[in-house]
Amino acid sequence: MILRKIMYVEDNMMKYMSVTRFLNRMGIYDIRHANNSTEALKLIEEEKFDLIMLDMHFCFEEKDDEQAGEKTIKCIREKGIETPIIFCSSRNWKVPGTLGNIFYNERRDWECEAMELFQYLRTV
Repeated sequence: MILRKIMYVEDNMMKYMSVTRFLNRMGIYDIRHANNSTEALKLIEEEKFDLIMLDMHFCFEEKDDEQAGEKTIKCIREKGIETPIIFCSSRNWKVPGTLGNIFYNERRDWECEAMELFQYLRTV
């Protein structure tokens, strides 16, 4: 899979910047950002992405929601959009229908884990 354009749904700017720096080192520079489900779904309707990355906890329909990621995926799939999805979350999620999870925590080597996942994605 060639990864040129990614949408990343993240409401924590420090985490967003950290992950974006990692993606840039991986050679991915076209990254669209959404803070919540409303912005994400609008972007998905307007543009085609090679990959969707999202956190699990952000605003869904204008309410803070710990399961916003799963709910947003459901909305994406209901629109018939089959773009590959991975999570980047501070919890180690296993979500059916996604390619994997980057278990993000500043105290652990999340970048090594992310590198392995992105190397795998490039072989798919």
